[in-house]
Amino acid sequence: MKTIYQIPFLIIFILIALTDGFAQSEKVTAIGLSLNQNIKDAIIEAKNDAKRKAIEKVAGVNIKSSTFITSHQLSSDIVIAETMAEIESYNVIEWKVENLEKQRDKEPYLRTIVNMEVTVKESEIGPDRDFQLQADLNKQIFHDNEEIVIENIQITKPAYLFIVYINGERLIPIVPNNYIKYLRLTPEEIIKFPTDDLKSRGLLLIADTSEGNEYDNEQLLLIATKVNNSIFTNFLLENDSINIEAFSRELMRIPLDSRVVKILDYETHKGK
Repeated sequence: MKTIYQIPFLIIFILIALTDGFAQSEKVTAIGLSLNQNIKDAIIEAKNDAKRKAIEKVAGVNIKSSTFITSHQLSSDIVIAETMAEIESYNVIEWKVENLEKQRDKEPYLRTIVNMEVTVKESEIGPDRDFQLQADLNKQIFHDNEEIVIENIQITKPAYLFIVYINGERLIPIVPNNYIKYLRLTPEEIIKFPTDDLKSRGLLLIADTSEGNEYDNEQLLLIATKVNNSIFTNFLLENDSINIEAFSRELMRIPLDSRVVKILDYETHKGK
């Protein structure tokens, strides 16, 4: 996808967490694995798998997750823990790579395994179940140069909306931007993005498949907050590209019961 800011493609592991109201930290061991045959991507997948399992051990619940593979074969999870447990730190104890196919006439099939020691904090503050964010896209499959529109954006309580695009291990803010700092939402209205006013000023989201790929799996992350958090807004405004660790730290400053997220996924394809 591209805008006037030239946004490319995405995918990454996101842990939505909170620093306020955490119980004491708990250190656990967890084993993560990956069957990705690209060893660089397999390392990322295995670490994310171990992190998820560590949170499940501490929180005692299964974590909702969505797994995708980008056109660059980077497989990673977008994870939202209902308990909002935070990974405070982790240490790799051991790596192991197994060859699952030992016949000489067949290609080797690798399994990457990591054993990690993970420190997890579990939040004592729960989400506001009455604070809900809904949104859709105008299509699920786009071809190059087609317009991407976020439609039917609706909130159950007054809120401020931010939109972020994730590219590899970096996040690229869409809102705020040079035109607006946030989108103001009220329960009485249903809006779209970009608005007609923003379109008239030249802000468009355009499908743009990565060079050399036939298609890309992409996502947009919408964050709604009850309070106009100037620190979070300025953080997004001041950074054209943000690494996931820095973004998570800033997001964790917003109380869990004061924010809600929505993930929109879609595909872009070469050609018309």
